[in-house]
Amino acid sequence: MSTSADLCHFLTNFSFPMQPLSHENTTIPPHLGRIVIDGSDAIDYRDGKEAVAWYEGVSAVLGHFNSIISVTIMYLDLKEFPEPVRGKVLHPGIVTGTLVVQCLIANKPSDVVPFILGSPHLKFLGLGEVSFSDENTEATHVEQYTAEPNKLTSLGHLAIFGEGKGTWSELVPRLMQQAPLESLKTLVVVFNLANSKLLQTLSIDLASYPTTKTLLSDMVQTVSSVSKLERIFINCEPSTVKSTVDDENDLRLWGGFDLRLSQLPGLENVTFTIVIDDSIGMFLGFAHGGMKGMLEQWKDHVLQYAQAKLPSCGERDLVQVAHVFGSWTSKPFGDTALPE
Repeated sequence: MSTSADLCHFLTNFSFPMQPLSHENTTIPPHLGRIVIDGSDAIDYRDGKEAVAWYEGVSAVLGHFNSIISVTIMYLDLKEFPEPVRGKVLHPGIVTGTLVVQCLIANKPSDVVPFILGSPHLKFLGLGEVSFSDENTEATHVEQYTAEPNKLTSLGHLAIFGEGKGTWSELVPRLMQQAPLESLKTLVVVFNLANSKLLQTLSIDLASYPTTKTLLSDMVQTVSSVSKLERIFINCEPSTVKSTVDDENDLRLWGGFDLRLSQLPGLENVTFTIVIDDSIGMFLGFAHGGMKGMLEQWKDHVLQYAQAKLPSCGERDLVQVAHVFGSWTSKPFGDTALPE
């Protein structure tokens, strides 16, 4: 082996040539373009010695390079590594471009979180299933570890497609609650709502429709995958309900959306919410007559719009309108009390 590119092959092969990496005079440069790690199917067919060699090889490869432009972890179970090195396999800061984690298993967050959130030059992060065998990590460890700053200062694109507890209870909170993602340009979050068997309440932001046409199709697709929905909230703006002529595709989508909602046996209401700025809300608190009348006219206009778009729901008396002070993100369900 004479070039760093050759190393990619050995992360899914049965053996590793260890000497070129461990030799102090190795000609292999410390920088790598792309690497894919997959310890899933092939590992089941190895004997004990081959498995040990594989784990040692992964450690040696990742330990050799100072920087890797692209890392894809298809499947990696750090619990299978010797205990003393489990937290030392994935080194913080070595990924300089793209990191995609399909499935990663570890004993505790500190074994993987520094690697995922500690790369200041990372441009793209894809978060799939990250799980921990010790879900009940001691509070002292969590507090101490949470204090470490998020170093994803260059992150421009984030895709979250995992649905496991580890991803959402450990990684996403640390990602969002620490340093702001000032360079973020793209955010993609994928949910398979068909797996959410108890989902009862759903809030959707339609404020930039019809300017952003895809929002309508996204909303229809989202609702089509749920079966026990009881309450749905649709946030809108004046521009959402202004008088426009829907094109044929929009008419078809609204019709399909109305039909789907009318077929949900447990649906109690479809609430269109109007967001009112806090400063205007304070003024309305002291206003009388005409100003409050304007608010009621606006709500009535939204109600007419909603009933026109969802006639079947209107026939079942499901459509209603509510105003929200502040922002949709702070009150996505208005003042509705959610079930315990």
